[in-house]
Amino acid sequence: MEVSEVKKIVDLWKEIHALLINKYTAQVADENAFLNFNALVEACEATEAKMKSSSQELTKYLENLFINVLEPLHNLQSEIAWDIATGYFADRIDDGTIGLRTNYLLLLNSLLETSCMERRERLSVKVVKQYAKRKPQRYYEDEKMYTQTVFNIIKDAGLFPVYHDTFKPLSLLDDYNEKLINLLIDSGHLKMAEKYCNEQIDGYYRQENSKVYLQLLKEIYKRENDNAKLLAILKELIPKTFNFDDFLFINEQLATEDERKKWRYKILSKADNKASYDPNALAFFFNLMNHEQKYKRMLEYIRENTPYSIIVKYAEKLAMADKKDFLTRIINKSDHWRDESKDKEHYPELLGILDKYYSRDQIEWEISELEKSRWNAGRNRFVVFFRKSFH
Repeated sequence: MEVSEVKKIVDLWKEIHALLINKYTAQVADENAFLNFNALVEACEATEAKMKSSSQELTKYLENLFINVLEPLHNLQSEIAWDIATGYFADRIDDGTIGLRTNYLLLLNSLLETSCMERRERLSVKVVKQYAKRKPQRYYEDEKMYTQTVFNIIKDAGLFPVYHDTFKPLSLLDDYNEKLINLLIDSGHLKMAEKYCNEQIDGYYRQENSKVYLQLLKEIYKRENDNAKLLAILKELIPKTFNFDDFLFINEQLATEDERKKWRYKILSKADNKASYDPNALAFFFNLMNHEQKYKRMLEYIRENTPYSIIVKYAEKLAMADKKDFLTRIINKSDHWRDESKDKEHYPELLGILDKYYSRDQIEWEISELEKSRWNAGRNRFVVFFRKSFH
């Protein structure tokens, strides 16, 4: 159907629906007024579902319809009338007849955002009780939206501890799953949280996608003081996060020096393979070298992808370890491909450190020597900053 034809339909609706809508908004707690309004909405939704058009006029018409309903619902002074009026919508979100009424769910969700806590709690309980009686997976995409919306309603109303077992994880929806499991952990339901984590991990074909659930299991086992399970999880997690504290924890649990050497080599190798694109892997090198006080070895990791935030953090120790090599690596570093937005805030601090160990003439001489070998100083943004400061 042409866009212009859809607009004509909407214009006609506005005219013929006005009396019925006004009657309902004037008495939103009246059942007959609501039933007439409900029949109107159902007819509009059915027309929208059947109509093949790129026009958004019908969708906008329904959206405005519900926006206009919010104010009279919100302004009801009687608590009994408010419960009745909102109950009409809540009872029909999923009544087993025409499918999930997402418009009604979203209307109530918007109303809850501006309601006092007493009203919010009463309506939230009604919504979640109906949700608990649903038939899961009857309409998969809407089911996901339904679950997440009701979950957020209950969470925001502070009712999650009461209804913690009402919600289940949803496949491949990690943001929702993470919030759900974190709330289970915080409310002390650790076994349920553990079960959900393991179910999600088992459901992934690519295990690198399981990082969020491994991190949640880490928190669970820390709270349970279960070092055996914690150790096993951290061994899986560290090659994904390169968390240095976790690395040290495992190192302390290993019984022999030979085991510790093998563990160090294994993680160092994995970090080396990812250092060019994973900032956590690169940071792991610097953390480990600092822990072992191997600053000359640390100098080898000043590379194109090394951020100036890390260089500044260890600059003084590196300068004391090998003044010449440190200066050469700093000014020979290629920055031409990097996003400078985070680096440039560290240039003044780095220059201040260099001034403690080198004269400005010495730095300029090193730059000039590199330029003689056709090195392009323009590719090092710190050198550009230095020369602007120097001159």
